[in-house]
Order: sequence, then structure tokens, then C-alpha cells
Amino acid sequence: MSQSNPVHHEMRKVTVLVGRYFDHRLQKQPLQVLNVLVHDLRIVLHQMILDHFLPLPLEQAREFRSALVDQLMGVYGQYQPKCNKVEDKEHCHYFIKQIVLSFEMAEQIMEEVPHDPITQRILAVDIPILRPFDYGVGVASKVVQDFPKKTR
Repeated sequence: MSQSNPVHHEMRKVTVLVGRYFDHRLQKQPLQVLNVLVHDLRIVLHQMILDHFLPLPLEQAREFRSALVDQLMGVYGQYQPKCNKVEDKEHCHYFIKQIVLSFEMAEQIMEEVPHDPITQRILAVDIPILRPFDYGVGVASKVVQDFPKKTR
């Protein structure tokens, strides 16, 4: 009786969510929809880093990251024909780079505190996963304080 590999299951969640994000963005869905997908992806990536990535030896972690890049580029390959604008292609690449950046930051933590898994987990909680994609839905921007004008 074979059991499902939890890493493959989590990787599948990531690729499905990234595919949905690409699909919804290319369909010009509202930011609220994209925000929900980013939120869900952030949770899955966080769990993947804590539960599956950090426990690996550093060399295997690098192989894991490389496999993740391959999977994400495979998802992009499915949507590339639909990317009619340069901005769409660049955005997809940027989105993938931001996901990979989270794993690179986790690798850096692993290098800095190689024999302390508790500290690794504590530090990994602060990794800003997909931070550039916080669209601020429902948050009105406001000027907190005007800068005083210079008078001569």
C-alpha cells in the first residue's frame, strides 16, 4: 500500500494556486480575487518552508528549490501562449521569482544557523512571502502628515 508523499501534495497545491493566479490575472479578474489567491498561496508556501524545506540538509534544500523552479516554470509554460503582452510575461516571471525568493531566504537562514532548527523556524516565520503582492484591498491610503513647505 503506497502512501501519498506530503511534499508532492504540497508542491501540487502550489502549482495549482500559481496556475489559478496566472489564469485569473490574465482574465483581468478584480484585485480582491487575486488577493485571495495570494493569501492562500502564502499560507501553503509558509507551511511548505516550515514543514518540508527547513528540515532538509542544505544540499537537498537546494535541490528542492531547483525542483520547485522547474514546476513553476512548467506552470508558466502552460500560460505563456496566453501572455499576449510583455507586461503579462514579466509579471508571471516576477511572481515566480518572488516565490523562489522565499525559499532562498530560508536557505540563508539554514546557512546562518545550521545546527539550530528551532531558531531556523522562528526566523522563517518572518520571511516576507509574496510581500510585493499585498494589494491592500479594502485599505484606503491616506497621508499621515504633510511635509512642511520650505520657506525662504
